[in-house]
Amino acid sequence: MEQSDIAALGLLPFLASLGRVARGDRQELLKSMRYVPPETVLWRISLLRNFQVDEKQLRTLSQPILIIAGGDDRLLPSVTEAERLVNTLPNAKMVVLPHSGHACLLEKDIYLYEIMKENNFLENLNEAVTELEIK
Repeated sequence: MEQSDIAALGLLPFLASLGRVARGDRQELLKSMRYVPPETVLWRISLLRNFQVDEKQLRTLSQPILIIAGGDDRLLPSVTEAERLVNTLPNAKMVVLPHSGHACLLEKDIYLYEIMKENNFLENLNEAVTELEIK
């Protein structure tokens, strides 16, 4: 087993709740992770650690924003960050997937379309067509 395989296997449990990811999807995720050089992984993690956004700029956003957090995220404090964003963004709504990890959209029974539909984040097709016709 190569070093990149060991690193990818070690990181996998932090990305997703493995029991909630289909076996084929786990294998594809692992295969994808093998191709990312360790330097790139370290660089991306440093970006997350050093990322800063001006909260005044965030407060000027007026469009509806749906923030989705994995309640069982072992990679990042997603729920804490989601709460911070919801308190900063004027028109944000938060959904916490209680048993999901960081890569929650890879998990079985998690469907982005359904989450958006349940939270009224899908544009009504008739309204969209009317708006386009007006423009």
